[in-house]
Amino acid sequence: MLMTVVTAYYKRFNDWKSDAETYNRETPMLVRNSLY
Repeated sequence: MLMTVVTAYYKRFNDWKSDAETYNRETPMLVRNSLY
């Protein structure tokens, strides 16, 4: 039971982390494109 919860949270954390990395990678380009 506990492992299922831990696995679910771990998976969600990894999804969030990959989303954050994508956001951090793409946002500077979006800002740069909107500035120029």
